[in-house]
This record gives sequence, structure tokens and C-alpha cells, in this order.
Amino acid sequence: MLSMIVDDVREPAWNLALDEALARVPGPRGGRRPAPRRRGRPGRPGSVPPQRPGVPSHGAAPYGVPPYGVSPYGVPSGRTAAERSVPVLRVWQNAPSVVIGRFQNVEEVVDLAACARDGVRVVRRASGGGAVYTDSGTLLFSLVRRPRPGERRISPDAPDLDVLVRTALGRLGYPPDVLASGGLGGKAGAGLSGKAGGGLGGNAGGIVQVAWLHARDAVLTHLAVHVTPINAYGPVYLMPPDGGTARGRNPPPSEVSGRHTLADLGAPITLDTVRAAVLSEIMDVYGIARTRRPDPEEQALRDHLYSVRYGDVTWNLSGPAGPRRAAREFTGG
Repeated sequence: MLSMIVDDVREPAWNLALDEALARVPGPRGGRRPAPRRRGRPGRPGSVPPQRPGVPSHGAAPYGVPPYGVSPYGVPSGRTAAERSVPVLRVWQNAPSVVIGRFQNVEEVVDLAACARDGVRVVRRASGGGAVYTDSGTLLFSLVRRPRPGERRISPDAPDLDVLVRTALGRLGYPPDVLASGGLGGKAGAGLSGKAGGGLGGNAGGIVQVAWLHARDAVLTHLAVHVTPINAYGPVYLMPPDGGTARGRNPPPSEVSGRHTLADLGAPITLDTVRAAVLSEIMDVYGIARTRRPDPEEQALRDHLYSVRYGDVTWNLSGPAGPRRAAREFTGG
């Protein structure tokens, strides 16, 4: 059984907020962790407990992570534990935008002047990895997997999204090595590959790019498939990986190593063909898809994450507060 979210929104910040909300809502093991017990004598009635390190005085954790015992999205979903363990899939698209990884320096990977000139949004996702340009020629897939009720780990029998997409595109005649290498001289290892070395790596990217977010009891996989070159100069919004001089000019597509598409490989291809092939492969493994809208709990958490993270210009331009160092929770390149 597969739960497929229907939410045709092309605003990149809203899409990223919904994806993280789908991974953050409580899974089959129950709600959020309770507030930690404090040592020492209990406080007098009306007293204020000591402030947790790194949490503002008003009680909201930085950048959208609710503090222990606080649920800003405490709206019951009405779904059973078995229903909450069902994999959740989204197929979506963005308006022209550059999506950067959680720990990237935006000034080093994005031509902000070109984006401002052409009205291209710059947003930062919660998963790791590198920058990617998306528009209506890019298909984006998100898959949230959780352990089954009574289990602590995700079953290894269910392949991840990157494996399913690689298989689906292989059935269409695209070999995995072409997708992984970027097809026309893209950066090797930046496309479709395993979790250890692949992902949304660097700025060169591949035809297929993937990144992961590990939540408390779920794994969110982001995957982009560049199908057709709607905007032939889209890669100019990304800084050249070799420090070249592409900034400020519109080079022909043959000179741009930032993004390649399936259509660039020669054979005619459409978005509907790729979407149907990938959905067919996913449903062969996970079962028939049941479409639904985000439930009230997912909507409330999406709105919360948008207000404190994805809709915040400070988050999108500066990233997480404090030193930028890789965290175990975030992978992708």
C-alpha cells in the first residue's frame, strides 16, 4: 500500500515545508518525545524552569524544531498506526528556482545577481547535498519511509527511491552510468548513486540527483529528474564548479556543465512518460497508490515549518544557526 499526496503547488518553499512535515509527523511509534526530567527540587508554583541552551526565551527552538513537550501542530490526524507506517509519495514541480543544500554557502554556489534579475527563487532545503536548478522541465519525487508497526528499523526489503527511479529509467533505455555521470560531461558521482558517495553533490549535478533527510522515525528521500530543458540557460544561476567565468553571461547549452536533461541524450522524451514509468515501478514494489490530501496534522506542521524556516529569508540565505558542520541527520553529498 502506498499513500500518494496530491498537492499541486509550485511554490518551492511550500513544497519543501510539506516534504519535511510528512517526515516529521509522529509515526506508528507514537508522538514526540516527552519533556526531559530535570534534576533537583521541583520549582515553586508559578516559577519559570531554566532555559534550555540554544533555545530562545520565548520557548521556540531555532529554525522550526519544536522544543521537547511542545507540539505546535498538535492536531490529531485520525489515522491508525498501520496507516501512519504506509510509505508516502509525492510527485511535484517547482517554479523556476535554485534549491541549495542545508549546509551550503549561498554566495559560493548561486549567482544571486542573476537570480534577482530574472525572478528566480533561492530556497534552502533541510536535507544535505548541493545546489540544483529546477523549473517546469524537472520532475521532483519525494518518498517518506517508516518502520512497520512493532519494528524499529525500516525493512531492507523495500528499495529506496533512487533505486526505483534508476530501474524505471533503465526500462526506458537510459543506462545508469549515463545518469550518474551527468550524461554530457557532468560531474561524476553527483548524480544517481549510493548513499555513501552520491547525492546532490557539487554544482555540476547529473540528470538524476538525490538527497536524504533522516528524521526521528522516518527517512525522506528527495529526487530530481531533469527531463526537458525548458530554460536552456537555467544552469547559469549556479556558480561554475571550476570557478569559471560563466557569471553574468548566457553561454550556449553546450558550454554549460551545470545541468543536463534526458532530452539532451537524443531520444524524444516527455514528462508524462517519465512520471508514468517511475510511478509504475514504485507501485510494483509498494503496491497500489491511494491518493489523498495532507491531513490536518501535516498541514499544521507544514505551516509551522514555513513560518519559522522555509519562508524565512535568513534561513534561505544563511542556513542553520551556529557553525556549519555536517550532522548525522542530514546526508546527500
